[in-house]
Amino acid sequence: KTLKFRYVQTFNAGQKLVAAGCDGYVMSHLMPLLHNIHLGRRKVSIVLAGESENDRQGFRGGDSCLSEAGIQYSEAVCRLIKEREGSRQAQVWTGTLRRYSQLVDMLCDDPQNPRLVMKVKVLDEICFGSLEGLACGLLR
Repeated sequence: KTLKFRYVQTFNAGQKLVAAGCDGYVMSHLMPLLHNIHLGRRKVSIVLAGESENDRQGFRGGDSCLSEAGIQYSEAVCRLIKEREGSRQAQVWTGTLRRYSQLVDMLCDDPQNPRLVMKVKVLDEICFGSLEGLACGLLR
């Protein structure tokens, strides 16, 4: 009878992570957590996407592109992030909506200096439920 060992091994305080035989519900939630633990100091910037076409037209939610004002805002935010990050490039976590993708495309415009980008659905805007798609005037 062969024993199946399950283990997670970390090296250099999480610099390297080795896992074997890790499956199931608990491990599927534990492994991403272990991958994202960082012991060193780092800057975190939380940036909202600029105005979308739906926002401009007065509708809540949806997956529309940035408006002209949203593009100008995103360009300004990208300049600010690039000025503040110094020699070490920021890792980018973003939602999956079009407006977030447009913001990331502006931030990652240098092919000589690629960034690590993680698109995570949970970072999309909060669902408006039954109010999704209603005009702002109807919400008051």
